[in-house]
Amino acid sequence: MVMLASAKNLLEFFRGEVSSALQNQKLEASQEAEFYLVNLLNEFTKTENLYTASANNTPVEEPLALMLGRAVEAPPATRNMILKKIGDISLYIAGFFEESLARKLVDITYYVNMGGSAYHSLSALHSATGPMGQLFDELAHKFVPFTDILSEVSDKTHFHSDSNLLLLYEKWLRTGSIRSKDLLCAEGLIPVPTATKFIQ
Repeated sequence: MVMLASAKNLLEFFRGEVSSALQNQKLEASQEAEFYLVNLLNEFTKTENLYTASANNTPVEEPLALMLGRAVEAPPATRNMILKKIGDISLYIAGFFEESLARKLVDITYYVNMGGSAYHSLSALHSATGPMGQLFDELAHKFVPFTDILSEVSDKTHFHSDSNLLLLYEKWLRTGSIRSKDLLCAEGLIPVPTATKFIQ
């Protein structure tokens, strides 16, 4: 287990961890997407980046649905900024704090849907043929695999309770996460799909 405090340079630390997780999970990612994940982890080491500044400049945890409502009404530049924040927060929370979602009213499916949709919208706004459009398109289409990458980094940087096999199974059912399936198989459990529809 690795403690973040032991890393002299967080950016270099996250670069190594993301690269290792991509190799472990045999997930192909563009250099741009890999760099994006590294920067995302580095950015959210400052917890204030997870919040929105209120009128009196105090941090407020704004629901993603309200952020999306603001994005719809906002001019293009602001819309892009809000959509990016929705995607980034969703990806980070679904990947880095997936265990805590079991105790919340909204589950991982909510974050997968919100984040994937936000990145998909950004891809369209930037034109899927341009470099930013291609990046956001990759983030949208590989949203669940990228949460698995962040989950692996999280496992190495946090003290977790013993793996909750039921939570792993529920995540696999809800998202089709390959990492969750592999962890279940490693425990000697072969996950069996139900009628639950996977989110691609």
